[in-house]
Amino acid sequence: MTLGKTVKSTIYVHTMILTAIFWLYAEVYLSSGNPVLLNGVVVCSSYTMVLFISPVFLWPLFVALLSSSFLFLYILNLISSSFWNEQVTLWFLYNNAEVFVAESSKFPWYLLVIPALIPVSLFFIYQKLLPRKVNRKTDFGVLPIIPVILGVFSTITSDMDTISGLSVWHGEPVYQFFRFGVHDETVQQSIKQPDLATSRQNAESLPNIVLVHADALRADRLGVYGNVRDVSQFSDGLVSNGATYFRYSFSNCSESICGFSSVLNSSFSLEGSRDGLLEKLSAKGYFTNFIGSGDLYHADLNLFFEPRLDNFLRADRSEYYYKHDDRFILGTLKSFPEYQGIPSFFYLRMMSSHPLGDHREQFKKYKPLPDSLASMVFGGGDYQAVVNDHDNMAHQFDIYLSEIFSILEEKKYLDNAIVVIFGDHGDAMGEHGQYGHYQTLFNEEIHVPIIFWSSGNVDLRLATSQFATLMDIAPTLLAALDIDIPGYFNGYPLQVAKSQKLALLDDKVGDTGAIFQDGDDMVKIINNRKGESLVFDLIDDAGDKNNIYASRKDLVVKIKAMSSEKAKSTEIGVLPAFEGENP
Repeated sequence: MTLGKTVKSTIYVHTMILTAIFWLYAEVYLSSGNPVLLNGVVVCSSYTMVLFISPVFLWPLFVALLSSSFLFLYILNLISSSFWNEQVTLWFLYNNAEVFVAESSKFPWYLLVIPALIPVSLFFIYQKLLPRKVNRKTDFGVLPIIPVILGVFSTITSDMDTISGLSVWHGEPVYQFFRFGVHDETVQQSIKQPDLATSRQNAESLPNIVLVHADALRADRLGVYGNVRDVSQFSDGLVSNGATYFRYSFSNCSESICGFSSVLNSSFSLEGSRDGLLEKLSAKGYFTNFIGSGDLYHADLNLFFEPRLDNFLRADRSEYYYKHDDRFILGTLKSFPEYQGIPSFFYLRMMSSHPLGDHREQFKKYKPLPDSLASMVFGGGDYQAVVNDHDNMAHQFDIYLSEIFSILEEKKYLDNAIVVIFGDHGDAMGEHGQYGHYQTLFNEEIHVPIIFWSSGNVDLRLATSQFATLMDIAPTLLAALDIDIPGYFNGYPLQVAKSQKLALLDDKVGDTGAIFQDGDDMVKIINNRKGESLVFDLIDDAGDKNNIYASRKDLVVKIKAMSSEKAKSTEIGVLPAFEGENP
């Protein structure tokens, strides 16, 4: 008995099965259909090469290993895309080796017996099913030419994804796994200083701008947003002493890349814009700086930031700090020169508020804590332990924030400044059966802090009666500086109280939605990936527990029409499709 009557049928059967499995993954997590077709060609080519080159007696071993490799790669991509919006690549594994090593000590290694059974079982199955004899001249037919064609095609198209946001190869797992991309460029190691002799003119009176990006910080973990625990004395004190916070403040997505694009481009996409906040500030005379922890190779963030900034300083390329360690930011700020009259822009990306961050023992006020990252991501652990962990992370972020203010104040940058503190997304703790982020549009994943602080000479006059989103930050800053706001921006300046306000939402895995405010009425609508429409009252139902869709169908229709008009008015931004009513 053989797996098909010929070698060709053996290859075709494997190609169809594995492509079908990949299609199920691609339907949910990829935004392009090209990878499905290409994956079929890659799978076909892989089996063709293995069977054509290797001795027949080794076929059971090699085919078992190849089949298992495809399955494991799909499963790892499913996990990685679900929780980190990232496909598994050799670079991803290398760049996160420290995280994997740290977690390995907590992993029950006996569970590896289960995945190990897959290739072993396949080996014995293939021993019985695969052909024992083959005539390579006749049994393969034209199949050997497919790997050659694929190799030529991949060579021609290999650079496309560095030119456009989504190439024909975007998402194909094997190609992505071996693609290192542009990761070995010369990395800036020292701080560049503005040249006072040739500094931009007429910019002396402009305030410094500081954006503090707290990755995965939930609004409800800060005292000003309702946390009764004493974890955020400094942040709460800023508000008590005059900083403006928005009680109803949201990210437009539940993942970090969209957080960057929302704040810097007031858009759902980093691609396509050459006239965002960074460009506007540079043209006005600002000296621009990024100082951040976290993986700045993630989604090619390095390729976006490097050409737009005067300083691009990163913990992930530091010799002295773990890449998720915010002490890199503190140390780098201490090395900056004092303010010299040239308006400066700082973007500080912090990871102490994120589960992957470097969490120091002295900030762990509350225990017990989760056993591992896995228990936080996949659930199943003690709920109070997860809450404790998030409160400890918020506490560490708050302490570091106070140090950032102290450093910038000592160096005179805060004498004339606007500081915006925001979370890029939240982090679910099991409220709707989900853990982590990049999962849903429920408040636990999108209700984030947005706090504006300014020096005494800057009066922002923000209208806090309305809600705010991350996409409102850039237009608000440009309005404060009297700079024209690009027409493609999806947000609005918060100095203006709109009679009706609409903001679109997208979790990038199938859910879209909107927040709508009309006077004292504020609702959120979610069109989930199941085809259902959910409506929540944001004033009285902060936990998104009571779906009032049945009584607000008219509002869904109205918002659908408003969303369509909003999409027409934008030049870029990749607005999510907002479908409206239940099918």
